[in-house]
Amino acid sequence: MVVLASIAVAVLLATGTAWGDDAPPGDGPISEVPLAGTEVTATFIPNEVVVKTEAGSYEDRTVDATSLDAVQAAAESIEAEDPSIEEAGPNYLYAPEFVPDDPLYSAYQYWLRGGEVGTSERVGISAGRAWDQSRGGNVAVGYVDTGWDRDHPDLVNEVVEEWDFIDGDGAAEDTWYHGTSVGGIIGADTNNGKGVASAGFNVALYAAKACTEKACSTADTAPAIDWLAEHGVGIINLSFGAYFPEGTSDPVLEAAVADAQAAGALITASSGDNGEVASNHYPSCYADVVGVGSTMEDGSISDFSTRGPCVDLVAPGYAVTTTYNPAEDPYSKYARVYGTSFSAPQVAGAAALVKAQEGDLTGKQISERLFDTATDLGPVGQDDTYGYGLLNANCAVSPNETGC
Repeated sequence: MVVLASIAVAVLLATGTAWGDDAPPGDGPISEVPLAGTEVTATFIPNEVVVKTEAGSYEDRTVDATSLDAVQAAAESIEAEDPSIEEAGPNYLYAPEFVPDDPLYSAYQYWLRGGEVGTSERVGISAGRAWDQSRGGNVAVGYVDTGWDRDHPDLVNEVVEEWDFIDGDGAAEDTWYHGTSVGGIIGADTNNGKGVASAGFNVALYAAKACTEKACSTADTAPAIDWLAEHGVGIINLSFGAYFPEGTSDPVLEAAVADAQAAGALITASSGDNGEVASNHYPSCYADVVGVGSTMEDGSISDFSTRGPCVDLVAPGYAVTTTYNPAEDPYSKYARVYGTSFSAPQVAGAAALVKAQEGDLTGKQISERLFDTATDLGPVGQDDTYGYGLLNANCAVSPNETGC
């Protein structure tokens, strides 16, 4: 048995403020309804043209066009070919981004919203806009971690399969907090009037417990990955890792990762939290694994985020509000957590939004979509600090949208 005793599943910075069931209570009997949303860049419905006839009626017509330019060209062709058409054009959408009713979303979950890098606004992954087009569709997403709080109100309806590879039973109970927080970032029950929202909105979670608060072992993590792949899980998150001596890695874990990828899975992994440049952090450095670093609230790189050629994307890893295990604090079901461990599952959740909309895409194709639509930061193009850039869930789901 090979034991990766040095794997630090815990993000060392991951201690933070925790709350009870919902947001801190307000005073008085009057409820305050927050601003529902703001105007966003105009979007349109692909493959659709709206026409107005000379008689004054309106019709929706289906066209073979997905980009805005193609839809506009199709509208012009319709006008040219049919003199009874007074006007034709794209079917634009004017609604603000969807705002879920989870109490902690608007006030505390900046990481799910938009924001422009370089401004005073807090910068997130634009999931709110992505949800207008995709809400996860019960896509299977698995994670190998410390399990989950099996009584958590934001997770009890989302975890559909579980297994404890440490104790060898079907109850992947989290005795720490890490897995509960990772699972909530991927797929906490969203728009249910409780607690928090999640990147994947409505995914089906598969929880594989293979870690304790002290370490993960090869003997547990490798079969956990196999189990997820055997269950047909196409998106797998690994928020653990270790720095190996140069020229070495874990061949057993690498084989499990490669087998899952050969079955079509997309695998996301935290890049590490030592704040240095490294090319020997695994599993994030295995071939085709999407390594994810951390950004601060303003979009800058986190001091603790590991840099290097294995960083493909970045996502917020500072003060990420999500689900929390009350075993750590009996008064708290939600907390702010810190580290690349909590950046990687955001990418897994966004990948599920893409998969829900375009189910025929392979894991490799989804990762390429995520890279192509990321918000470029730092030097132009891919770099060792931000990779391809900041995860942009909205553009990943709608790459032809104006602004993407």
